[in-house]
Amino acid sequence: MTTTTSNILKGVLIGVGASLVGFAIYKSNEEKADEFLRRHGIAVKTPGTGFDAMSVEDLMRTKENIEDILAERELQDQSVTVNAAAEA
Repeated sequence: MTTTTSNILKGVLIGVGASLVGFAIYKSNEEKADEFLRRHGIAVKTPGTGFDAMSVEDLMRTKENIEDILAERELQDQSVTVNAAAEA
């Protein structure tokens, strides 16, 4: 094996090892890490979380996101209607 190939292999193994250690640490402190990320404005999705388990703050944020999506789609529908009427 050449020195370059050996160095690349070592780098890959060190990277995989560091990733595994980081993932294990994250999983052992998942709730704390997710809460930290949320406080700093990063949206962390929790799979399988129902609305019953969500806090009032999370429910309000979800409601606002849904309302924003609905408003955007209504505007798109209106612009399509106006464009179609103008072309006719």
